[in-house]
Amino acid sequence: MDRFKDKVVIVTGAASGIGEATTRRIVSEGGTVVLADFAKEKMTLLTQELKNEKAEVYPVYFSAENLESCRTLIELALEKYQRIDVLVNNVGGTDLQKDKNIEELDISYFDQAFHINLRCAIYLSQLVLPAMIRQKGGNIVNIASIGGITGDFRGTYYGAAKAGIINLTRYTATQMGKHNIRCNAIAPGLVLTPAALTNLPEETRKIFVRHNALPYLGQPQDIASVVAFLASEDARYLTGQTLIADGGPTITLPLQILPNYNSITYEIPNPQPAHFSPERPFFLTGLHRAFPAGQRRGLYSGPHHRVGRKLPAQRIRHYPQGQTNKNLYPGRPQRSDLSNEIRRGRSGHHTKRIHCRRAQ
Repeated sequence: MDRFKDKVVIVTGAASGIGEATTRRIVSEGGTVVLADFAKEKMTLLTQELKNEKAEVYPVYFSAENLESCRTLIELALEKYQRIDVLVNNVGGTDLQKDKNIEELDISYFDQAFHINLRCAIYLSQLVLPAMIRQKGGNIVNIASIGGITGDFRGTYYGAAKAGIINLTRYTATQMGKHNIRCNAIAPGLVLTPAALTNLPEETRKIFVRHNALPYLGQPQDIASVVAFLASEDARYLTGQTLIADGGPTITLPLQILPNYNSITYEIPNPQPAHFSPERPFFLTGLHRAFPAGQRRGLYSGPHHRVGRKLPAQRIRHYPQGQTNKNLYPGRPQRSDLSNEIRRGRSGHHTKRIHCRRAQ
């Protein structure tokens, strides 16, 4: 398959990880790749290996923090090939010793984090667009992260910058679409790059696998194949989109990956009338509060109303004294005795460990 025959592709961060896998994928499909990276030794070795395989590659030293380096990269690529068909903004990263939670952030690290992860992509896109407009078409693929979509307990700058990448993708696609220039992004989850394998112990990786919908973690080649799809004419009608390639943790809820999902104990605030019996299992969603009859009407939606939301719902409606479910809604099934006991119970918040059963 020669989807990139006669195409010139710039890949930043091309010497290792996702960038290296993308470079290998593009050249395997007939493309010419401009390798941009600051790791000169790795880039030299990769260049030599690919040239030995008769691939057309051109290495350029590149620093994502330096605007002059960005200009030099685009100028050298145009000087060498007179065109740029695809730009892959892959370079990024953070220092988790400085990029912590919001309380402990090193504010002096802000500029460096955003220069690497966001400013570089903005400036390279800006520099390459005139050439793509002259060619009457082009393609930009940005590598974001699920950190730009979800929250985390650290990496605050990284997540904020990657969220910027996702919206930069939309803006670029909106503004450049009439010039036949597409722009899409990929939001990878944990990918077993050399850096991840070095910094994440085996136990941590097992935790990630447990939270995945799929039974394995991603490899750089998995992301490279998505890059190749978006950069090719196979995706000619896609623009402004962010494809999440994470193995599934962002589509699942914790209940679905726990080993004993059918029998889970929650510790939640719950009313405890004098005659309440926690040994009697019942279906529970959220915080159930009981008020004296006639004190409150309607469904109560409190701060814990989403606890256990995957379990079958039992909502309690409070009626004026003397009214019942039967005479308000004839024909509907009556609540269980326990439900009525809770509804008639005294007000008050207690923390109680309650056994919750999922319907089989």
